[in-house]
Amino acid sequence: MSLPPPTIFHSPWNDPAWDAEAFRWIDTELSRLKRTRVGELETLTRWGLSCVFRVPTDRGNVYFKESAKLPLFLCEPRAIRFIAEIDPSAVPAILAADEERYRMLMSDEGKPLGFDAPPERQSAALQAFAELQRKTITRVDWLLEQGSFDRRLSVLPGLLRMLADDGDSLALMQDDALAEEYRAKVDAIIEQVERLDDFGIPSTLAHGDLHADNISLNGDRFVFFDWSDTCVAHPFIDTLLVFWVKDEAARQMMKDAYLAPWSADFDPARLSEAWDVARVVCSAHQVTSYHHILRNLPPEEFNGMDRNLTQFVRSAVEGV
Repeated sequence: MSLPPPTIFHSPWNDPAWDAEAFRWIDTELSRLKRTRVGELETLTRWGLSCVFRVPTDRGNVYFKESAKLPLFLCEPRAIRFIAEIDPSAVPAILAADEERYRMLMSDEGKPLGFDAPPERQSAALQAFAELQRKTITRVDWLLEQGSFDRRLSVLPGLLRMLADDGDSLALMQDDALAEEYRAKVDAIIEQVERLDDFGIPSTLAHGDLHADNISLNGDRFVFFDWSDTCVAHPFIDTLLVFWVKDEAARQMMKDAYLAPWSADFDPARLSEAWDVARVVCSAHQVTSYHHILRNLPPEEFNGMDRNLTQFVRSAVEGV
């Protein structure tokens, strides 16, 4: 797989004229929804990949988001609408959207769980997410047709080798020894990818950045948001942070909860074995994700993502 030329994305929200236009769009859409803005917008995120505002209205808060366009991300409003066709309770309601500009207004689904949420709650969220993933097994073709990244296990080896051949991206880590270790071990990492593929667990919708700050509990339903990293991949790649939970009992609880829905189709012992192999593959997936992002952003927009690449490269090479 040859290295494609980068297409540098420049954030439109860095243009001084963008704010006024975005605010007009928000107010126009609120008027259409028969809502009135009752205060100033609160900036929650404004960086190279997205801009997010909390918008107070006379009928409660709504959220505005505009995210980076391809080649960085799938159109997030389109992705959320796709998921809503499968399970509308699992995603925020889209109140308004401009898919051409990758922007939307979303419902307020409550506070994120947060990384300090009890393991019981995080486990329940992981089980709900696994159930959602299983519902997408037969729908991955649509995601690929819409431009979703193809990070299936059959594709991952080529993406991993692309980084090994990309000296400029490896240099971003500012760690020559780690770069050489990655080049030396990339085949061993790929062997783990191929081992995981041998278990026959099908590709699904993958969130790409699933963690407790991207999940809320609204009543009795878990809501998953921030879908701009949506891709087609092995489902287990969304469990990366479980492997980093230090408390062994909590980690086992989360693992068991996530794997429970999959046991309807796979032997639990085989699932557990696949889970162990997936640890390296989870990091490898993130390596390819950050490699792609960094190649398509100007350096002034990296905002620490070069350090994330370093972190996941190190995790992958240490796992083999």
